[in-house]
This record gives sequence, C-alpha cells and structure tokens, in this order.
Amino acid sequence: MEILDLFCNRILWQVIMAWFAARFIRMVLDRKLDWHILLKTGGMPSAHAAAVASLTIGIGRRSGFTSSSFALAFVFAAVVLVDAATLRVQVGKQASIINASLKGNEKLKESVGHSFWELFVGVVIGIAFGYMIPM
Repeated sequence: MEILDLFCNRILWQVIMAWFAARFIRMVLDRKLDWHILLKTGGMPSAHAAAVASLTIGIGRRSGFTSSSFALAFVFAAVVLVDAATLRVQVGKQASIINASLKGNEKLKESVGHSFWELFVGVVIGIAFGYMIPM
C-alpha cells in the first residue's frame, strides 16, 4: 500500500470532515472567525467525540457491527469519551487552582474537558457523518 492510498480511505475522510464540522460549529457558536479555534481543546461541541463516533460508525458500516474491528473502535471511543468527561475536567479544575497561585503571565489552560452536552452534540455530529458518506 502506498502512502497516497490514504487519500482514498473513506472512513478517514469522514472522520476528518466530522472533526472539521465540529470545529466550524464551535467557531459559529463563539461568534468569531478565529482559526485558532481549530486547535483549541474543550468547548461546544466536542471535536474528539465527533471524530471517534464517526470512526466507530464508519468501521461498523464497513466491517460489520459484530466485527472485532467495530468492537475495538467502540472501546476506543468509550475511553476517549470517558476521559474527556472525567479526567480532562479534573485537569482543568487543577489548572484553575494552580493558576490562582501563579504570579507570572504564564497560566495553565483550564478549559480542557467537556460537559455531557458538549460530548453528546459531538457524538451526534460524528454519527451523522458516519452515515453521510457512502461506503
């Protein structure tokens, strides 16, 4: 397989499109045209959730929803979603406490996790893109 074959991978393209759609929606909701939002973590909707949901649906559609590949993608998506809702939220809270004690200009990023609704909307976007692209 050549590296250029990656450009023919429909599942990869649907994941990329779901990720960009979530980021674009975030720009619209923030009401500012700031391309740095494409790299920002946290916020509505979750691009991570959109990407893993799209990947999981795409693999399920291509390999079958009873395949080992789908099971692997489903577990991967579950780990990413739980991490975003729990661990990354706690990291943001810790950053807030640390920032309160910092005197310099360098502050830690506090918005790194996601709420339930941010994840939910991201998953809905991912599922939509997972079914939108013909396999």
